Amino acid sequence: MALYFGFNEQEEYVPPSELIEGLVSKNALTFMYAHPGSGKSIFAMGLAAALAGGEPLFEHSCTPSIVIVACGEDLLGMREKNAAIHCMKLLSDCPEVVIGVLGGEELSLTGDFASQTIKKITSAFEEAENHFISRTGMPVPPEMPRVLIIDTWSSLTPNIDENSFKETSAALDTLQRLQRAGVDSIFVTHHSGKNDLKGLRGHSGLAARADNIWKLRKQKDKVSVTVEKAKHHANAKRFVFGISTVDVKFHNDGSTKSLPYFSEMAASRMESSDAPYENRLLTNEVQRLQQMGVNVTRSILADALKEKPQFASYKNLKKYVDREVLKLISSGRLHENAGHLSYISTEN
Repeated sequence: MALYFGFNEQEEYVPPSELIEGLVSKNALTFMYAHPGSGKSIFAMGLAAALAGGEPLFEHSCTPSIVIVACGEDLLGMREKNAAIHCMKLLSDCPEVVIGVLGGEELSLTGDFASQTIKKITSAFEEAENHFISRTGMPVPPEMPRVLIIDTWSSLTPNIDENSFKETSAALDTLQRLQRAGVDSIFVTHHSGKNDLKGLRGHSGLAARADNIWKLRKQKDKVSVTVEKAKHHANAKRFVFGISTVDVKFHNDGSTKSLPYFSEMAASRMESSDAPYENRLLTNEVQRLQQMGVNVTRSILADALKEKPQFASYKNLKKYVDREVLKLISSGRLHENAGHLSYISTEN
């Protein structure tokens, strides 16, 4: 036990470690809520992809993590979303990436199943870490966070009275027990109240105990994410993402299915003057090659960009091209057909 009276020269403040720089600290509890059908699960899997791959989320760098997504409903749907993420090559050439999807009716944060659920989730992380070792041939870095994403709060708190302080607190206590058992950060999707002024559905204890609260709101073909509460960061930040589709081929039976995936850049048609500088160079290069009569593929584009000094420092240019091409396709700046890329002008 230690006793502290204040900060001075000997007692310097040490800020908490960052999981998502400028957005979420390590060891934080974050609620992400919206009305049904707003893309919460797709956003949850996009978040999992960014954390597992150490890729930026809304231009905020993420710490590479072991990620488990626990879903109390629609296990198949979440597995398909995971397949879509991998298919869109966001995680290509990253053998260290591990996203596990855990499901089952017995998962519960309350009642007799709570202790069993803690054991199942901690065992899932151990299995995921063994999977990491087998894929990379390297030990898991000791500082690599364990991140749990729960989809949804209501599915893992079945039969509770959501307005009961006692029952809500019991479920929140289970999340604390999970953190004590070695889970570093927890994200939970949840539903909105009856209207936009109600915030998180259920007892006010949810908002009080949360370190961060993100509100999702769907408007036509885009979804906004607003930071309503941030314990260690600025409030009122706002981001936008879109929901696109990708055709995924399942090798076990040869079938192909069109599945949804998360796309940060799909909020609106991106005008060339608003596009990041590197992406303007990318689209310009596609246009230049097209005018030369070249059938542009991602591989040809990556080879062409190698010659440009702006991309000399990129360690994996092919991975960058794969990721950015998908963003530009979803934002309406590029089109891809049978592996060939073409530029789409947004000028009237």
